Amino acid sequence: MALAGTLARDAGGEVTVCSAAQHDRIVAVLSGLPLAFASALALAGADAVDGNLGSFSGPGFADSTRLALTPPDLGSTMLLANAQNVRAALERARAILDEVDRAIATGDAAALNAILERAAQARRGLS
Repeated sequence: MALAGTLARDAGGEVTVCSAAQHDRIVAVLSGLPLAFASALALAGADAVDGNLGSFSGPGFADSTRLALTPPDLGSTMLLANAQNVRAALERARAILDEVDRAIATGDAAALNAILERAAQARRGLS
């Protein structure tokens, strides 16, 4: 464990100690969920433009779907190895998407703005 910490710090990383269960929950949300979303977004986009993504999409779509380029064997191994936590992360994401869908369906701009502001606030936490 000490050697791993030293290697991570030497590479410029920050070491955070947590339980295996907490690690698996975090990895599901921060690695598994983005892979699943990037894949779903790439497929939905390709369906919408009959596979002609290059002609219609811009850098935002490219950035959002970058993880869809993960080698399939690596991606499926990553998702299946942590299946319970990935499925819980997908369930939470579906609940948030349902909130967005309800706000759009009812024309509730205030609810939609609140969701988008929560998302922006969460994203600012990366800085």
